[in-house]
Amino acid sequence: ETTTKTLCIDGFAGEYPCYGYDLMARIPLYVFKSEEANDSWGWIDSDTAKEYAIIGLNDGTGFVDISDPVNPVYLGKLPTATESSSWRDIKVYKNYAYIVSEAKDHGVQVFDLTKLRGLKSEQNFTSDGVVVGQTWDGPIAAMMKSGEPVAYQTTKEGALAWVDGITMSAKAENRDEAYELINYSFTPEVGGLTINEIGYNSAVIGASDYYTAETKALSQAIYPGDTASKLNPWPPEPPWFADARAEYANKFETA
Repeated sequence: ETTTKTLCIDGFAGEYPCYGYDLMARIPLYVFKSEEANDSWGWIDSDTAKEYAIIGLNDGTGFVDISDPVNPVYLGKLPTATESSSWRDIKVYKNYAYIVSEAKDHGVQVFDLTKLRGLKSEQNFTSDGVVVGQTWDGPIAAMMKSGEPVAYQTTKEGALAWVDGITMSAKAENRDEAYELINYSFTPEVGGLTINEIGYNSAVIGASDYYTAETKALSQAIYPGDTASKLNPWPPEPPWFADARAEYANKFETA
């Protein structure tokens, strides 16, 4: 049953151990229609000063208005993105809750906490289909071009860029022809035509002069302002890192 305020006396608030803190209220799991809970976080609405508890449940995330701590109000549950899990974690940044889980293919759920404003009773929540992930620009650019409901944007601080190169075997035949192909590939026109097809950025100076209108619009959406100038090549691996990686790879393969 729901527990009301219970004083902490001789190390116990009712049946629950305590250390100088009274038990203000307790909501049993059956109210959440869940079998397990594992974590909790909180949010204070900067507009109303109301306080909310965010509960990690085996099958989703519960939201409780605790502005009146002795009379908490269960506001509803955001279902898990995929399947149930004994582990779920929540962190809050500004007015958004970011929810992760060990459930298979769960990803990150993003929940707009301002949805809780004015609520007085249980609701059915959705994450609005927002999933956050890290990706290369080629696949996501292709999805954006095809009209998929996705968005991709670099951070205002910039990002690391992976620069692909071309190598040629020391024993390669027809080397002059190979060099001609390489030189041709790195002309601005071919660089622009390539990104128009595959979506990846071109490292060729002047390639952007050959972008289609669609590619230009996509590039401006992905790299707003001056963020394209803040793409930094992935730094070379220091020798100690390569040695350490090889050592642990050998241990793993021989275990």
